[in-house]
Amino acid sequence: MSVESLKASYEEIYRTHGIRDHLAFYRWVVALLRPEAGRRFLDVACGEGDVLAEASRRGVAAYGIDIAEAAVARARRNAPHATIIAGDAEKLPWGSESFQYATCLGSLENMPHPDEALAEIRRVLAPTGRACFVLPNKYWLGDVLEVAWRGEEAGSFQPFERQGTCQQWRRWLARHGFQVRAVYRYNKRPSLFRGHKMKSIRKFAWRSLFNSLCPFYLSWSFVYLCEKIHAHPIQNGSAASQYWRLE
Repeated sequence: MSVESLKASYEEIYRTHGIRDHLAFYRWVVALLRPEAGRRFLDVACGEGDVLAEASRRGVAAYGIDIAEAAVARARRNAPHATIIAGDAEKLPWGSESFQYATCLGSLENMPHPDEALAEIRRVLAPTGRACFVLPNKYWLGDVLEVAWRGEEAGSFQPFERQGTCQQWRRWLARHGFQVRAVYRYNKRPSLFRGHKMKSIRKFAWRSLFNSLCPFYLSWSFVYLCEKIHAHPIQNGSAASQYWRLE
């Protein structure tokens, strides 16, 4: 998928329903990084700006970038104190070692060349800078049960998506010069309300129980808390050739 077609897809998504998680999730991610006031924080594929709003509340200089102008418009409303621009994650417009913290939550797997985007995040991150990435599980229990029951998994609403196991993603991050300090499971929290209307209490209770009992390696996504290290990232890093080189 080209950058132009990807941009068009996300412009449509953010002009309509958008993409947003619970605010508690964004607060948790920012807390994992333990940002110090006065430092610089970058959110790549910032979406609606909730990470940036939380980072700003902690006194850091927050910056965001997203491919979709519609997303940037939403983010600027939600995080008015952050600096937010439209642009390509594979060509970040900041100098090397510009940020002490970086996040990219559930977006690297949707990019045309994720190797290049990850290399760019590493480039702009200061030595021993901390980063947090959320990446989707290839074997999420919900999909496994869907296949067992219906013979087919539910399709993603995203225009393009890669998936991997917990260890596959860990090795991929390591090849690009990131030391994984911790891995957390993440199963998206169910919502009891849609707007001001209450949804099914039974479904809410079932989904909450399902999330709590889901085995770690069958979680929906994995949250990787990383530190930039002085390694030698892979050269010649096209997504097609490098992403699936798992060993």
